[in-house]
Amino acid sequence: MQRKNKYNNTPINNYRSKAEYAHSLYLESEKQAGRIKKIEYEKQYEIVLKKRGQKDTHICYMLPDFTLTMPDGSKVVHEVKGGRATETDVWRLKMKLFKFCFPNIRYEVHRIKSWKPRRFPSIDIDR
Repeated sequence: MQRKNKYNNTPINNYRSKAEYAHSLYLESEKQAGRIKKIEYEKQYEIVLKKRGQKDTHICYMLPDFTLTMPDGSKVVHEVKGGRATETDVWRLKMKLFKFCFPNIRYEVHRIKSWKPRRFPSIDIDR
């Protein structure tokens, strides 16, 4: 049995939580359908304060759960949250800094209550 992390999540298949794993399955199905071009897991972004005439100041690094490249070339970041405990003040601050430093990248938070993969209704072909 794998060791749980500080938020009591059980890692599964190299993902930090079951919710991230379930979301990755959904994203893979979207990629196969052609609605997503590329999926990157925990791509690192550097948050930097830039001042005119001065050296850039490193603030922090941000590791969103998924960075998606869409067919039109635009980028979308998905952050998977399984509960309020993972929505810390530090995360909220980093999210605001990310949105400020990377205005061209859409930032989406996906709150997943259940970690189970999404079920789709069956289709009756004989109708």
